Amino acid sequence: MKEPRQMSYGKIILIIFALSGMTALVYEIVWIRPLALVFGTTIYATSIIIASFLLGLALGSWIGGKYSDRMNNPLRFYGIVELGIGSYGIMLIPLFSTLPYVYVNIYDITFPDLFLSSVLQFMLAFAIILMPTTLMGATLPLVMRSYSESFGKIGKDLGRLYSVNNIGAVAGTLAAGFILLPVLGIKQSIITAALINFSLSIVVLLLAKTRPELFLTVIVIIVIVLVFAFFVTYDFKALDFGAYFYSFPGLQTSYLKSFLGEENVKFHKESMYSDVTVFSIEGVDVLKIDGKTECSSSYIDMQNMEMVAVLPYHLFKDNYGNPHSAMIVGLGCGSTSRWLSQRVNTTTIEIDPVVVEASRLYGGKINQTLIVDDARNWLLRNNVKFDLILSQPKEPFADQGYLFTSEYFSLLHSRLTTNGLAAVWVPAYVMNLDDFYTFYNTFHLSFPFVYAYANDTLTSDVIFIGSNKSLKLDNQNLVELDKVISSNRYSLNTDDRPIIEFSTASNIYKHNSTAIFEKFSEWK
Repeated sequence: MKEPRQMSYGKIILIIFALSGMTALVYEIVWIRPLALVFGTTIYATSIIIASFLLGLALGSWIGGKYSDRMNNPLRFYGIVELGIGSYGIMLIPLFSTLPYVYVNIYDITFPDLFLSSVLQFMLAFAIILMPTTLMGATLPLVMRSYSESFGKIGKDLGRLYSVNNIGAVAGTLAAGFILLPVLGIKQSIITAALINFSLSIVVLLLAKTRPELFLTVIVIIVIVLVFAFFVTYDFKALDFGAYFYSFPGLQTSYLKSFLGEENVKFHKESMYSDVTVFSIEGVDVLKIDGKTECSSSYIDMQNMEMVAVLPYHLFKDNYGNPHSAMIVGLGCGSTSRWLSQRVNTTTIEIDPVVVEASRLYGGKINQTLIVDDARNWLLRNNVKFDLILSQPKEPFADQGYLFTSEYFSLLHSRLTTNGLAAVWVPAYVMNLDDFYTFYNTFHLSFPFVYAYANDTLTSDVIFIGSNKSLKLDNQNLVELDKVISSNRYSLNTDDRPIIEFSTASNIYKHNSTAIFEKFSEWK
């Protein structure tokens, strides 16, 4: 059976399908950001979101394949599908803003059952993106039915369609990450993708010789949706609350609304890496990255951040004299860099340029060499030695788990001078005792002598200091872990097996890290 390619517009259809693939990946990249702000940036949350997306595509492809052969004019249906994708994409903007409140209720209902919580999260994520992803999945069967000229050319035609769609997908991924999110933000990125969908819908319906009344209806729907997009609000304050991290049993949505109402946002920007916000509450400026507080202007936070520099600096000075060079991984509020740069020639490496912008709210210019780059890649490319290396990235459950592995610690060791010290911030508040021992074992693999610090206020922060030589200590809160922990029976956290990334992700839900500090009391 041979069916003519509709209107003989083969090349135009290829271009249209490439743009369709581009918008699909724009949506996927952009939608992941607000969903991750609610469900978390953990490997589990990301898996849930991507699985939901792919399941919707599979469902749409099955439905489209089943019914496309029964359609007299599949190209017209494809135009309507593009209209549906763009419309629903815009409708999701206000829906995202309600998710933190829904998540808080899910947490309260399911705690302490992590499995049930994960199942409900998957169902919620799938329900949210089911309709648009199903429509996206249906596009290939519909276009294939319109594009292929004969049964004998199905393989060749399918290859063409699939290749241009993938090319569009690559372009969409690059555009979303490098242009749309950093320049336009989430709301405007979604509207931009929707405008492309609407344009494709109009062109396709014209190619399909759609009846005037149907075409006019489509135009009216597009106008209504765009007017809706103009007035709708994307509540980034609610999303930046960090529901995945700060929910606890009994948390009321009324309290959440009240808390958000007291926030005074001083800075908010979406980068290709993360969502960065600085807000003021009760006189304290708080820096959040992807909904998780990283530092603040409070006295305790400033002390904790400075301590990452104070400890190794004085240990080096007491044992070897004044250090001459230092490197810091992670800028944050700039407290660590500011303190150290007043005493040592300091290089700070920060991957996110938006964090650099936000840090300027916490003080004047820091006398340092600031490099915007991925720290691990920079160290691999530059064989520079430092007396001190301080590492304080985001938590291992986030997107920087590769800065907590044995390979990374080995790299730090190779970039130290003979007497050099490495100080690594340990997020003990998301670790159980086995995680802590695994972290120690991993760090100890590169550093013969390991010292740990936890202050008397029990702020859930621990600092590891690694050295090639035994050090004399004059701080009662420092513990030489080599004398109290046997490392042989614990696992290693590696690039290929990042077990701490997985375990800390599940520990977020449990909010239990007291065992580590009870051990510190014994060791002292």
